[in-house]
Amino acid sequence: MIHINHIISNFNAKTMSGRRTYATLVALRREGYQVSLIVGKDFQPAPDWNLAGIQIFHLPDLVKNIAPDQDIKALHGLTEILRRHRPQVIHTHLAKAGVLGRLAARLAGVPLIMHTVHGPTFPPVLPKAKQLAFKSMEKICSRVTDHFIFVGEELRQDYINAGICRNGLTSVIRTGRPQEEFAAVDAIPASQLAAIRRSITAAPEAFLIGVVSRLAPMKRLEEAIQILHLLRQQGIPAHLAIAGAPDPPEETHYRDALRQLTASLELAPYVHFIGFREDILPFMKAMDALLLTSSYEGLPNVVVEAGIVGRPIVVYEVCGLRELIVDGETGYVVPQGDRHGATAKLKYLAQNPIFCSDMGHKASQVMRQKFNLEKMLAEKIKLYREFLTTKGFLTC
Repeated sequence: MIHINHIISNFNAKTMSGRRTYATLVALRREGYQVSLIVGKDFQPAPDWNLAGIQIFHLPDLVKNIAPDQDIKALHGLTEILRRHRPQVIHTHLAKAGVLGRLAARLAGVPLIMHTVHGPTFPPVLPKAKQLAFKSMEKICSRVTDHFIFVGEELRQDYINAGICRNGLTSVIRTGRPQEEFAAVDAIPASQLAAIRRSITAAPEAFLIGVVSRLAPMKRLEEAIQILHLLRQQGIPAHLAIAGAPDPPEETHYRDALRQLTASLELAPYVHFIGFREDILPFMKAMDALLLTSSYEGLPNVVVEAGIVGRPIVVYEVCGLRELIVDGETGYVVPQGDRHGATAKLKYLAQNPIFCSDMGHKASQVMRQKFNLEKMLAEKIKLYREFLTTKGFLTC
């Protein structure tokens, strides 16, 4: 039996990478593969996840951020686990686990190494020295990588243009969402949406703008607060609801800085820090529009989710957006850091509610067709079969 091992730093039901990896593990188990998972410090599966038959190795030293002492221990731990259990394939996810996992697989003599790129590790907004360092590390790891999977075409082209991988060694498999999720969104009663809005503000005339994001500096949520400030200066009765928590938890200082900015702009009555929500799709559907101000992304899941719930979104230009949004039809894309451009688009949506609703409806039609879980899993299983057959581990 072919043994496929996945390696990820955070296997968390709150994250799209965690949910996507869980769905892949279950699909591989269903296909008859032996499946195992090495997971780092953040191991928080959903209560209803069925992990029976999937061997779990918990490696607390495998953390998300750079930590040299722990990274050395994690590399040693990964190598020992892989040498002991000898999988035929390892499949790594995310930047840190991708680097350490692939190096450990090479040291342990694992025959086949795959890696999924969920987002850019060397975005142009980083200082040049960091870009060069991360790009160099990716090039080193690419020498031991047999196949790359990307969540978007633009992300793949960035890696090819950087000389990290060749086109023939790559695939694009988009993030999938389950069909029942679409049905559940459509079944949300108006009373529930009204209750969510009332829990945020009692102002019936408020134009509610939602931000769904972990509270981390690269998400640039201070931009969203500044955009709200501009909107209110222009007479738009806008409120901003920020759903998300610091990730990792140590980044609470960033949340504190956002609260200080809110207070300094006298926006405390209009900026609502909601924290992490389990009901994120109902929350998004209760908004009038969504906003994304990240400095970089891979293929932004919040844009997909905004489309699923039928709400327009205004976004700063980042990697992958042109694959998701038809500018002016299913959302708006403005240049990175263009507060006034984002403000103008949100103001137009607020003043033209019928157009706002129509844009959300068009986005829903596009996203539900493109981002289907069954399609994603079928493409992954097909890739595994072709990959293993080409490498001589399976016969046709």
